[in-house]
Amino acid sequence: MRDLFIISLFTITCAVSTSAQVIQYEIDPSFNSGLLFNRGSVSDIVATSNANYFIMGMFSGVDSPITDGSQINSDGTLYDATNVAGTYAHEYKDGFLRYGNGIRRFRSAPGQINVDFNFEFQKSAYNGGFSNIAKDALITPDDNILVTGRFFTDSTLIGTNIASQGLRQLCMVDSTGAPVPGFPMLRCEWPTNAVINTIHQLSTGEYIIAGSFNEVGGYSFAKLAKLNADFSVNTDFEPVFESGSGEVFVNLVDSQDRVWIAFQSSLSLISAPNYLSAIARILPSGSIDTLFNAPVCTAFLSGNYENPSTPLNVSTRVTEDEDGSFILWGDFIKVNGEDHRRLAKIDDAGNVIAGAFENATPDSAVWGSFQNPFGPVMSASIRVVEKLPDGKLLLGGRFSSFGGEPYSCLVRLQPNGFVGVDDKEGRGKLKIWPNPTNGIIRVALPEENERIERVEIADLQGRVVKVYSGNEVSNGLEISGLNAGIYLVRAWSETGVYTQKLILE
Repeated sequence: MRDLFIISLFTITCAVSTSAQVIQYEIDPSFNSGLLFNRGSVSDIVATSNANYFIMGMFSGVDSPITDGSQINSDGTLYDATNVAGTYAHEYKDGFLRYGNGIRRFRSAPGQINVDFNFEFQKSAYNGGFSNIAKDALITPDDNILVTGRFFTDSTLIGTNIASQGLRQLCMVDSTGAPVPGFPMLRCEWPTNAVINTIHQLSTGEYIIAGSFNEVGGYSFAKLAKLNADFSVNTDFEPVFESGSGEVFVNLVDSQDRVWIAFQSSLSLISAPNYLSAIARILPSGSIDTLFNAPVCTAFLSGNYENPSTPLNVSTRVTEDEDGSFILWGDFIKVNGEDHRRLAKIDDAGNVIAGAFENATPDSAVWGSFQNPFGPVMSASIRVVEKLPDGKLLLGGRFSSFGGEPYSCLVRLQPNGFVGVDDKEGRGKLKIWPNPTNGIIRVALPEENERIERVEIADLQGRVVKVYSGNEVSNGLEISGLNAGIYLVRAWSETGVYTQKLILE
């Protein structure tokens, strides 16, 4: 997960209707971590294979044994106070990777640093200026680790007048931290201290990188670029940003390979110089998705929820939900001028969905006599949203109260029915019958003159388990090979995406 950053923008207004029912959430009372995490902020959450949670962040340790990342059970009680410092984490082999400056590997219990892992470019010989910054990590199918950031790869150049030539922003190491032979370590420039913040993989095997750079592998791509599967620069990708100072983060690559990005106001989109939002959705080609009406999210430096003052427009993070909608989260209080405290939902077109998080938002960040310098209300934020396999949401951030209840830095939400439908303004719902079913299903769009081009079935973890072409739809879709449970069915037409929940008995 990635931290948010403040940007300056204007405000626009979008419609607030939605085209289909979407999940509404409420606080799950069966989860409560008490004051295990306090006077700090959760920065990352890993739902582990043994059904507990690894929580990354920095905390005071007052009235708690935890100061850094630790594991908790699924009900919120303490599993292992590992106190492994770092900002982000991945589950990896017999434990975890943690990164955020350098990168370390440690076992899940008792949480000791794995002495067999030593990131090559973190050794003292490579600790020159601008080095040892690990921003993101991606694990390959063969257990190698892609590491982004900025680090020296040639220690002989440190301290020379050509030291920048030894800097690289993407490398690959094996499970011991040693460089993978033959990997073409990527060099970016801006002008010398470029950084890759995030790396995501598309379903095609290609990669999207984002950060603060104006050049990638000798090609002019500012802040956002695509790499081929062999890590060469994809020169067919359309440049998105003008060159200049500022940073870009990829928030999400969604189920349609669309890239959701957040960027600073100092940057300008090439094809839309007067773009008004902090969020953009980019198509795999690099062009801006013009069907997306990007919302504007606003926070305030002072005052209270009823009378906020000193507005600041802020970027947000995005999570795709299984109902086809998208969850926005971050520091904001208003979305398009309407009240949405740190959490909101939008449909595929960018329209805000009212009521998705009714009475389920962070309130304040006060622990005893301690409060953030920005005050008890304005300092609260959501830093990470983890979609869990059972459909619930685990939220972490900086807060001491959530929905009026005393939840500290961590809370779990559960589905609580659906937000209503506005079929007059929306596209309507995908039709599925029989539902529930145990075999073949038939699907149809609400408008009879529209043709289905593709159908996907995904589980509650968001994994696509079946894909059908439009030519297969007329004969019915065979799904008997899937396990019993709840699935999300998405159908694409020329005009949009339609979703519906499917129950397989």
